[in-house]
Amino acid sequence: MLPATYDASVVCLPPLDVKDIELYESILAFARLNRSPDAVMVFLQRDALHFDNPEIKAELAALDVEIYFSAGEAVRRIRELLGKTV
Repeated sequence: MLPATYDASVVCLPPLDVKDIELYESILAFARLNRSPDAVMVFLQRDALHFDNPEIKAELAALDVEIYFSAGEAVRRIRELLGKTV
């Protein structure tokens, strides 16, 4: 059973279980609340099976969220954003 607060648009995405849906909704909510013109958010998610999906990537990109499935790639991107050499 889905939580009472689930976002119906998420249900149409790839096979997400309840925990995936809750996580994805929380990332979307955080991104919407903290969005600013000069900010890029980096989201590290090791579950590429469920989250490496064009629809998810597009929705996150529209909110200026970059998703990474490798800690090394995420750290490199963060260092790049901070102006540090990799």
